[in-house]
Parts: sequence; structure tokens; C-alpha cells
Amino acid sequence: MLVRDLMIDGKGLFYYMNEIKTLPFIPAMGIETMDKMFIGLHGMKTVSPVVASIMLNGGVNETNMSTLANMLLAMYGMTWNRLYELYTQDMPLETYSMTTTEHHKGSETSSSSTSSETTSEDLDKVSGYNSETMVDDSAKNIDRTDLMENEGTRSDERTITKEVKGLQGSRVEEVNKLVRFIRQNLIIDEVFNNVANFTGSLFYQNY
Repeated sequence: MLVRDLMIDGKGLFYYMNEIKTLPFIPAMGIETMDKMFIGLHGMKTVSPVVASIMLNGGVNETNMSTLANMLLAMYGMTWNRLYELYTQDMPLETYSMTTTEHHKGSETSSSSTSSETTSEDLDKVSGYNSETMVDDSAKNIDRTDLMENEGTRSDERTITKEVKGLQGSRVEEVNKLVRFIRQNLIIDEVFNNVANFTGSLFYQNY
């Protein structure tokens, strides 16, 4: 069996490692690319005795691939994380920050008034002696004026702050250089070699 046979539907060891724990260097190179490039560089190696012993039980299946992935993470995962942190610790994700603050203060005054005038007359009547005719006895006139006024004031104050971050043009190239550096020095030279040494023997298959 060759290292290139350690694939299931195009998914290799890096896919299964990333399923268990997210690999830190994915921003520099995607999982699919890593699997394909690793097979391209080391796929013709005969598998190591460790891998061969695991594959005796069921061959290349998801369970065995996950077992290998766990073993690789246990051996190298912490080292890969530390190296990635070391390479990226001095590279900020943003190189400028622009903050805009808007301050709004306002007030509103409203007033209303209602006036009404009412006139009423109370008239008392009585009947005369031995007469059914009603005659005025007393009268009371009432004039009333009502005035209702409403007045209110409303004020509001708010502050809106907006912050925009990004990379200046001169720093974009530095980030790109860092990505290329991680691809070559961390992924290809370090990570690929670690995985190849674990999964493959020192010999390549010739055809």
C-alpha cells in the first residue's frame, strides 16, 4: 500500500485531522489543496509499519483514517500550533483604524389650548291659584367659560460611533509574503514532512 492510497473520496489525512481539530494554518492553504499537494509530494512512498498495522483491520475506511488523524495530532498538533503562532504573532490583522463619532442633541416643545364657552338658564315655574297655567317664578342665568392648556417638552441626545479597520496598501504585500512563508516553511517543509515521516517509509515505489 502507498501513501497515496490514504484517501477516501478525495479526502485525505488533513481533512480528517481538521474534522477533529481545526488546523491553524488553513488561512494560508485550504484543506483540499493540502491533501492533494501532500499526495503529490509524498504519495509514492510505501506506508509505514504503523499505518500498515492499522489498515489490516478494515483497510482504508473512515474509522482507520480518523485513528491516524488522531495519532498525528497527538504527536505534532501542539508543535504546529506553536509554530503558527510564532510566525504570525507580530503581524497585525489591521494596520489602520478610522473612527467617526456623530453626536446628536435635539429638543421639541409643543403646546395646545382649548377654549369653550357655555351659557345655561335655569327657569322655575309655578301654577297660579286655581289655575293650571304655569307662570315664571324665578330664573337663574349661568355663563361659563372653560380654558384648557397643555404644554410639553421632549429632548433627546444620542452618540453614534463607527469604526472602520483594514490593511493599508503597503501592508497587504507583507501579509501576502507571510502567507507564502507559512506555506513553504511551515506547511510544506515542516507539516508535510512530519506527516510523511509518520505515514510513509523511507522508500518510494518505482513503476
